[in-house]
Amino acid sequence: MQKFIETSLVFILIYLILVLSLCLVFCDIEKSVNIATTIIQAVAIIVGGFWAYYKFGWEKKCENIITLKSYLMEYQNRHNWAASEYRKNNDIAKYKLSLLNDYNQLSKKIHLSYYVPKELRKKIFETIWLTIGNDTGKNFEKIDENWKRFGEQLKEIYGEFDDIIS
Repeated sequence: MQKFIETSLVFILIYLILVLSLCLVFCDIEKSVNIATTIIQAVAIIVGGFWAYYKFGWEKKCENIITLKSYLMEYQNRHNWAASEYRKNNDIAKYKLSLLNDYNQLSKKIHLSYYVPKELRKKIFETIWLTIGNDTGKNFEKIDENWKRFGEQLKEIYGEFDDIIS
């Protein structure tokens, strides 16, 4: 509240200085007040536009990142469920097929996340590819390593999301 009062006093002081300087130029108080008011309104409209663009643009970016984070968490849960099913019956095809639809939906959502930096989107794609990709070794010996890297990289991505938002 105190900051608002201080800012208001500064603007009032600027207005008075503007009116007095115009009064000296035109030697007419009414004309000086009209010109000063017009100038102040024009500046207020421009500053208000920049403020709104900054405020709502930042909020949209945060909203987009939070939504993407929730989709990633949901995908992580579905991956964990599919991985537990794979551990029970060792059917890699069933594991990948159970994640394929979720993977495609998440890929679409990542492509539409324009507020997320390009490098971070690329990192997310590489991370989710670890779950469904074909780099698992001849007898799927690398699958545990891929899943471990998937979890580690998701933690890094969540940290980057938090850094962007805060």
